[in-house]
Amino acid sequence: RAGITLRSPTFTNTNGDAHYLVRGKGKAVAVVDSHRLIQGPLHRNMAIDVGRAGELIWVTQDLDKRGQTYLGHRLHVEFTPTDDKDFEVLMIDLSNDSGARGEVLNFLKNPPNTFYQGMDDLGKTPSREQLATLVSNAIKRVAGKLGSPFGNKPEGLEQAYLADWLVRNQGLAGMDGTKNVSDDFLSAHKGLVSQIKRDSRTAMAMLDGSPDDEYVFLRGNHRSLGDEVPRRFLEALGGLESAAPETGSGRLQLARQVTDPKRNPFVSRVLVNRLWHHLFGRGLVPSTDDFGFLGQRPTHPDLLDHLASRLVEKEWSVKAMIKEIVMSRSYQMSSEAKEPGEEKDPANALWHRANLRRLQSESIRDALLFVSGRLDPKMYGNSVPTYLTAFMEGRGKPGKGPLDGNGRRSVYLSVRRNFLSPFMLAFDTPSPFNAVGRRTTSNVPSQGLILMNDPFVVGQAALWGKKLLKQYSDTGPRIQSLYESAFSRPPSKLEMDATQSFLVEQAKLHGVSPDHELPWKDLAHAIINTKEFIFLN
Repeated sequence: RAGITLRSPTFTNTNGDAHYLVRGKGKAVAVVDSHRLIQGPLHRNMAIDVGRAGELIWVTQDLDKRGQTYLGHRLHVEFTPTDDKDFEVLMIDLSNDSGARGEVLNFLKNPPNTFYQGMDDLGKTPSREQLATLVSNAIKRVAGKLGSPFGNKPEGLEQAYLADWLVRNQGLAGMDGTKNVSDDFLSAHKGLVSQIKRDSRTAMAMLDGSPDDEYVFLRGNHRSLGDEVPRRFLEALGGLESAAPETGSGRLQLARQVTDPKRNPFVSRVLVNRLWHHLFGRGLVPSTDDFGFLGQRPTHPDLLDHLASRLVEKEWSVKAMIKEIVMSRSYQMSSEAKEPGEEKDPANALWHRANLRRLQSESIRDALLFVSGRLDPKMYGNSVPTYLTAFMEGRGKPGKGPLDGNGRRSVYLSVRRNFLSPFMLAFDTPSPFNAVGRRTTSNVPSQGLILMNDPFVVGQAALWGKKLLKQYSDTGPRIQSLYESAFSRPPSKLEMDATQSFLVEQAKLHGVSPDHELPWKDLAHAIINTKEFIFLN
């Protein structure tokens, strides 16, 4: 449907050759035992160019060459067009008999002869209506088989020949008694073509291939095949209750079975537990990556099941579940410790209050861009290369990105495992080597040092100070805006007086007036270095 690749069914390579009848120019890749890479096949000598632009031609591919024995292996062939023109694959012939391909070419040159099978039964002088009926019946048989993409399989090569002739000779197919049938077939063909999506946001994935059963590998040796094992689903999820589908790989059906809450409640539980973990700082099951016997027990099992059922009711909408959780009284509680709850539950395992939490590295960076006015809220687009310091050297060094990432949100920063942002690492961004369900949260001197000295932080503080000077003409409104942007609250009288005194002292230190950008840059930098700026209360 993507208009990019056609995939053949899987077959066993018994003869060592494959013959393709194609129209147009493309590339054929024989994939051995599903060994397929994004940038090309693992067995690179199994890729060949096929066809010529605008021509119908047979091409032969050697599937057993250069001393590599692929006989007995399972293969499938992937066809990809190499130009903007249409590319068609009419047939794949796995036999060693070259006469079959000659018959095809002869038929394509003289297709009407096949239409008149059974003509001897009409007598010596058949009428025009009888001939039209004869042709109509022949086309009906083909159209009935090929009118649906998932209909019955063709009974033989003749039906494929006839269908090809029908598409290429649409005008001739409109004779008396056949017009409606040809229209039905052509409209079905047009419907399939209309489903092609040239542009797609869908992530790259394996093509859904033909259904294949696997063999038991005797003593683990893939060359020593035992009994063939029919496909079925996981036995623990009711895999013996329903047979595997006859068409397709069955991955979609497996996904539906895995996510069926009646058979498998764990997927919905794990998902809502991770949402709770990210919103509250700790999951209802603290071991977010382990729901097994070695994991920790849920503190609120009934609440976990309730949220899991709500997720299913809301059609697995993560956005809807986040909204429901953040609008609850539990999420909106203060983190202030009070008695008697603190005495009975000092670890806050029962959630009698909110936990004091530090922002994650991405949120800290986005907050700096927001208060400075540099944040670009635009969605989508290419990733931004990482800013490289003078100490970031090594093999595979990428191009240097801008210091502030062009103002893009942190989700758009590129991640190179050998060239990670020092600022992000200081605030516990996970290394991209393993999956991390729960981040570590440290409180180390390097975090304070990087907020004081990192050029990105210093630059955003300067922009923040300039923005305040442009927005307001008086000191009071500037300080008010400063505190509201940083802490989501107005300053107290004590804070207001201390801030004004700080501005005066810094102005004297720099030898400028209090309305100069330098003291305001220092004030913004001091606010960034407070605990309240990077902690959620």
